Amino acid sequence: MSTIELKTQFHQLIDETDDYEFLQNSFNNFLVHNQKKDILDLLNVQQKADLYEAIEEVKQGKVISHQKFRAKIQTKIN
Repeated sequence: MSTIELKTQFHQLIDETDDYEFLQNSFNNFLVHNQKKDILDLLNVQQKADLYEAIEEVKQGKVISHQKFRAKIQTKIN
């Protein structure tokens, strides 16, 4: 697939998508890639607060393994 074909298909996908959050995240990814921005500069106040809270929780050991999390979810589903 050529670059032009890829861009055309990408534009079509964008036009067909109404998911604002997905589009915003995709846009931010392009900004980070193309303009060499720090992704933290693209986060809003709430997103930064959530990130810093999560970092603190990790520092305090408030984490579980991926396997334990999946097992917990599977138990709730069943």
